[in-house]
Amino acid sequence: MVLIRDLAIQGAQMLLVLALAPLFTGFVRKVKARLLRRQGPPLIQPYLDLVRLARKEVVLADSASWLFRVIPYLVFAATWVAASLIPTFRTGLLFSWSADLIAIIALLGSARFFLALAGMDVGTSFGGIGSSREVMIASLAEPAMLMVVFTLALIAGSTQLSTIAEFMASPQVGLRVSLGLGLLGLVMVAVAENGRIPIDNPATHLELTMVHEAMVLEYSGRHLALIELSSALKLLLYVSLLACLFAPWGIESAGAAVPALAIGIGAYVGKLAVGGFLLGLFETSIAKMRVFRVPEFLGAAFDARVAGNIAALRVWELLMSRIDFDIAHLLAGTLVLISFLELYQDRLYALLNVYAAHAFVLAASVAWQAFVQDAPHLYVTAAIALVFKAIVIPVTLHRIIVRLGIHREIEKVVGVGTAMLAGMSLVALSMVVMLRVTHGADPLAREDLAFALSVVLLGLLMMVTRRNAVSQVVGFMSLENGLVLAATGAKGMPLVVEISVAFSILIALIVIGIFLFRIRERFDTVDVQALDRYRGERR
Repeated sequence: MVLIRDLAIQGAQMLLVLALAPLFTGFVRKVKARLLRRQGPPLIQPYLDLVRLARKEVVLADSASWLFRVIPYLVFAATWVAASLIPTFRTGLLFSWSADLIAIIALLGSARFFLALAGMDVGTSFGGIGSSREVMIASLAEPAMLMVVFTLALIAGSTQLSTIAEFMASPQVGLRVSLGLGLLGLVMVAVAENGRIPIDNPATHLELTMVHEAMVLEYSGRHLALIELSSALKLLLYVSLLACLFAPWGIESAGAAVPALAIGIGAYVGKLAVGGFLLGLFETSIAKMRVFRVPEFLGAAFDARVAGNIAALRVWELLMSRIDFDIAHLLAGTLVLISFLELYQDRLYALLNVYAAHAFVLAASVAWQAFVQDAPHLYVTAAIALVFKAIVIPVTLHRIIVRLGIHREIEKVVGVGTAMLAGMSLVALSMVVMLRVTHGADPLAREDLAFALSVVLLGLLMMVTRRNAVSQVVGFMSLENGLVLAATGAKGMPLVVEISVAFSILIALIVIGIFLFRIRERFDTVDVQALDRYRGERR
């Protein structure tokens, strides 16, 4: 009787994901249409499209082999099995022993491999281009996905999804930087793997930009219906995976009664609704990026995951249950993450916006330190950081850029990938050196000092790897943010020193602005490499 009940629940899980996949795709389309003030197609339109395709006759190219006809069934089977293994409304399913993150990655990798073969089988140019781009994206996305697995395995002690979900729902998890970086990396990988904006636009068939659609252009009829259903299942899979790993609330444990399972199904549908709305909002608020920038996007996801692994190792050694440590660790780690985002930016306006976020998080971190240390004077420091660093300095630099007419793109000495790898090495060096030097000190101060040194070194790296003087100024300001974080975390900066440093930075900004105007007026550029040529140091 127990075996029959478990089989019924496992079958319900498989049918649930199969039934909800087209509905979730239709919901995302509806949200995007509403946000664009259009009525959009009905929610059941994906079901109607699948029925229409299934009724059509299959048209095969003369050069198509037997593999081309078999691959849609293989891709659908692998994707359906992978989606069915993820706990959606109950843990401890009948096949939960095989619901391992590495096994799910292997199933998705197999489906991707066969789909790339199908794109090249017919021998068309579009299919070859799509397969080449798909393999390129996979080679960058899969390492980042494995880093997510390693982070969760370090924290939960297992790669089995039911075990991870139960651990993440427990109160001992707390707020951890490693989990925040894991969430960010998994979201970026999910966007790339599903060919969503900004990586690809599934609603268009532009020859120069399409990836997934290029591989399936030669499919028709029931074969195309299976491919479309597999794509919907894959999107649902990643949203379910995010909900299982980072929002496991409402997932019932093994042995739960039928009413509890109904509540679990309702919670799962609610999570899908939230995820679909956020996906539609994200896609309508961002533009598609160029294909050549996809490696930088996925490289940032990989670097975030490696940094998360480093943070997971350190927190595993210094695990504490105090909420003050969790929040301070989260804010300081967010500063490091935003420093990486500053390294990633290649537009001046975007860089200034990221710096404003950097200063805002610094103000929040200092305010929390004031609360933890019971130091009212640190609230003044937080207010100074919020007003001057998050508002005055970004607005001033923005006006300088407009007045000088500086080109929006940032000239770099090295590529984004090289800079991100160098930054990752500096973060690891900061963790190792600072945590060893401060051995025996208060754990809260140790973590803040380690993160502060990381922010300082990343600011220096941005100054070294940028040719534009304005971006070097932003690097200098970010470096100073790291120094403020270190001073507040070490409990050693008097209020007078904090105020004097803040006004010194403001005066330095005014002086730098005057020099930028004079340099632009004299040499018609603020590129430091061009200035070196004017000085006769380069030819």
